Amino acid sequence: MKQSARRTASAVAIALVALLTTPALAEGPGLKFGSARLHPYIEIEPWFDSAVAVVETGSIPGDLLFHIRPGFKLEVPSSLVAFNWLGNFDWVQYSGMLSKGTLSASHWAIDSDLDLNINRDGQIAVDVGDHVVRSDRNTSSPSLRYGTLSLFNEARLKLSIRPYNGSITIEPGYKFGLEVFSPYSGISVCGAGPSTPECNPADVAAFDYMNHTVSLNGRWKFLPKTALILDTAFGARQYMRTGSTNMMSLKATLGVAGLLTTHWEVTLRVGWGQDFTASTYSSVIGQAEVGYLLSETGSLRLGYVRTFEPTGGSTYISFGDDRVYLDGRILLGGKFTVHGAASLDYLNFRGASVGKDQFNVGFDLGLDYEIRPWVNIGGGYRLTYMTGTAVYANNNQFWRHEGFLKVQFIY
Repeated sequence: MKQSARRTASAVAIALVALLTTPALAEGPGLKFGSARLHPYIEIEPWFDSAVAVVETGSIPGDLLFHIRPGFKLEVPSSLVAFNWLGNFDWVQYSGMLSKGTLSASHWAIDSDLDLNINRDGQIAVDVGDHVVRSDRNTSSPSLRYGTLSLFNEARLKLSIRPYNGSITIEPGYKFGLEVFSPYSGISVCGAGPSTPECNPADVAAFDYMNHTVSLNGRWKFLPKTALILDTAFGARQYMRTGSTNMMSLKATLGVAGLLTTHWEVTLRVGWGQDFTASTYSSVIGQAEVGYLLSETGSLRLGYVRTFEPTGGSTYISFGDDRVYLDGRILLGGKFTVHGAASLDYLNFRGASVGKDQFNVGFDLGLDYEIRPWVNIGGGYRLTYMTGTAVYANNNQFWRHEGFLKVQFIY
């Protein structure tokens, strides 16, 4: 995934343009079963992708592709036991019209999120959930090159304990994550050739891992709309094959979040991140975010996050991430939504004896229009730019332009 004043000016321009993230689209009446309501839907999206990264020559071509995505939304509301499930199956078909050999990039994808909440309004509430994603957009291991698919599953359990009058909330939790990678290209996309798992799709199994995360979060609402927040998480990353280094880590932050006025909201958190296994990361982490509520139908957020994550492969153990972001949304006339986001990430990859960096610039701008409560159309543009010593292709630079149209039918 992965120059100078020019790059800085470009990032600032992106931030100024991307002012506006889409609220949930309208939906039809659905199928009602008692208190449950099922909304089936289908989305059809023609795309242009300038960087497919799958051809016999090993180059990075562009092509036209189509997403055909049937799915459903199931809601069972209840204060005692509430159940929600949102899921879809996505067939991604490359056409081969602009570049030969891209048909081999066609694949299936899924996105499913299940949530079960017990005694939601009580002094002790239980939340159980599971999230499954299969995609070609890997985010957990940014040192891994393009041309791979990720299958990620995370199960979660959380208790919400609210003693006294509910102003204090204590949330112990546990998450178990599993991610496995597979190639849809046998071509190395690194200029140096397939010498490491980061470059050779045949070796991407070195990135397969399991995560155990134990967390303890707290919240004290000392004002009606402002709270003191504590977030702690102890993680154990275990790789399922040789070639990567296991890691135990701790993240802990303390801060405040809430409304300053009827329009301005703020989140400030600061703490410490520690790699206990190899000491590749030991530094301050945190977040600073300012949000402005334009109205009931629009908002704007500007923020900065500093954190770190483990990563696989034979070269690196972890990476630090300093991220500046801007995103927002606005609903015009009750039917027309403009949404956008921009971000700049500085990634610093760390290993036993090597450190490399990478800059990621992301930009996303889109429009959605509700023709009927059950018919929505839209479109958008996405830009991904990566540069740095950790980006191997095209002289340490990578560009990706994507444009798409969308039609959604939801009953």
